[in-house]
Amino acid sequence: MAFFIKQNNELVQLSGNLTVSTAHLVRTHIETLLKNIDFFTIDLSEIDSIDTGSVLELRSLVETAFKKGKKIAFMGKQNQKIIGAFKRCNVNLFKGKFTIAA
Repeated sequence: MAFFIKQNNELVQLSGNLTVSTAHLVRTHIETLLKNIDFFTIDLSEIDSIDTGSVLELRSLVETAFKKGKKIAFMGKQNQKIIGAFKRCNVNLFKGKFTIAA
């Protein structure tokens, strides 16, 4: 499935297959948003697959935002298609210093 980024104000919806190359597109998009927005939400509920490189890229992106005083919340933790990749990377974007969205 193709990869899509949809944005509606402070909500960024990702859908399709998130790979290392598409994660780079997400990072570029989010870094542009961070220049003007202090808080937004990334929805992962429509991701069909995600590789470990993408998980690490998301973690790095959130850490960069955190250092700049920005906040990113994540939705979609119920998406069974992404849980394995997050566990393999020992990354939980849904708790800790990261903001939790329902």
